[in-house]
Amino acid sequence: MLNDCKLLGRISTDLELKKTNQGKDCITFDIAVRRDKGDKADFITVKAYNVVATNLVKFKSIGDRIIVCGQLHINTYTNKNQQKQKEVFVMAEKIYYLDNNVDENNYAANIDVPTEVKKL
Repeated sequence: MLNDCKLLGRISTDLELKKTNQGKDCITFDIAVRRDKGDKADFITVKAYNVVATNLVKFKSIGDRIIVCGQLHINTYTNKNQQKQKEVFVMAEKIYYLDNNVDENNYAANIDVPTEVKKL
């Protein structure tokens, strides 16, 4: 089985780095991904941890274009009102920065972009 997501979009929420109970850096944010036809977009929730989260907050901001590579996760749970809830998000393994607004000496500027992305 294969669970592989690649999304090209713009960061659509403010980036706020948080810590897990175990002390790991984490972030949850949305990206706007344009649909194939028309001017509509889907706003997709993304979660990232550790250095991926830290670097995103350090180098990017709302409106910047990124590519998120990861896996689609669907969590189900029962809330405090005993209602079943479903959470759908992409767990980011890598995030590529497309807008070149960082210094050449920074990690973000020197990241390798996959060949299929360079065609965009």
